[in-house]
Formats: sequence, C-alpha cells, structure tokens
Amino acid sequence: MDEDLTFAALAPNGGLTTLAYWLGVADMPSLQDIDAVSVSRAMAYQYDIEEQADRTGLVMPEDVDWREHFVPVAPVQLTRAWSPLPHAVDMLGPPDWTSVGEPDLLGTRAAGCAWTSPRFSTLAASPTGTSDRGRFHRLLVVAAMRANDTDKGVLVLAKPGWSYERRAAISAETAYLMRAAGFVVQDRHP
Repeated sequence: MDEDLTFAALAPNGGLTTLAYWLGVADMPSLQDIDAVSVSRAMAYQYDIEEQADRTGLVMPEDVDWREHFVPVAPVQLTRAWSPLPHAVDMLGPPDWTSVGEPDLLGTRAAGCAWTSPRFSTLAASPTGTSDRGRFHRLLVVAAMRANDTDKGVLVLAKPGWSYERRAAISAETAYLMRAAGFVVQDRHP
C-alpha cells in the first residue's frame, strides 16, 4: 500500500486534533464510481442528521442514495489525532478499494478503504482497549462479522475536522433511535 493514511498525512498543516470516521458494511461494486471526498460529504451530512435526531425522529436520512449500498455500524465516530485506517490495513490486509482526496481549503484530506472479504480471524485475536484504537477495533470486528454474514465488504472513511470536546450530548431518544438502526454504540467516542 503506497498511500500514507496516518492522521499526520491527512492533516499535514497541524492545528487540527480531531478526526471523524465512518465504518460499516458496503456493497463493493457501488464504490467503483465514487471517491473519498464524496463519501466524506455523505458522512458530514450523516453527522448532522445524527445531531438533530432528537428533534426529527430520524437517525438515518431518508433522502440519500447511499443507504442501499452502505450500512454504518455506529454513528460517525471521533478520535483524537489518530486515523483508524492504518490499523484497519494491519488487521484486514491490503484494501480492495482505496481513495485519498486532494487537500481541501484547510489542507486536510479525506481517505477511505474497503475490503471485499474481511479476514475476521485476524481481528478476533487482536488486543483491544478503552482508547480510540480499542473502540475502532471492536467496531471493525462488528463490521467484519456483518459483512461476512451478508456477503458484502467493509468500508472505513476518515476525515480530519470536527471537535472532540464540543459535541452535543446524545439524548436518550437519539440513543434509542441509534439502537433501533443497528448501531452498536450510541456515542461518538470512548
């Protein structure tokens, strides 16, 4: 794998300390005509939908075309200056789809990887923890299990930005909606 998928590579100008990522089960053929930038825009929209769920009663948008091709296992997640993509590559092997966008106005880059047949055995034997890395690892195990059960792939998208500390608390109503949508966690970080 030639691309550098670390946080430092995705946010090379410094100053940013948070990365958002989206993880779920993907219909692999649908990825052929899209790139990480377009998926990151969908992730940002999803983040906004999740933030408003207690007022709208929706945790998943009804007006998007990606829902039939991608099913997230958790709400959009946030990390402190860490990219989950290198860990995913370590655990699942070389991705079958990779896209790294051009730098945006802040100099950050969206990046995504997807795997057609996730190697679940490698994941189950790997250590976890309570950190961002441990949470991602547990979510990756869930995504791999769901992908294998449905004969689909796993998609991980990452983009620096957002705020780790200044996020709205998830209400009980939103947490209920997230559980009903199949999210295995109902918050954005450990």
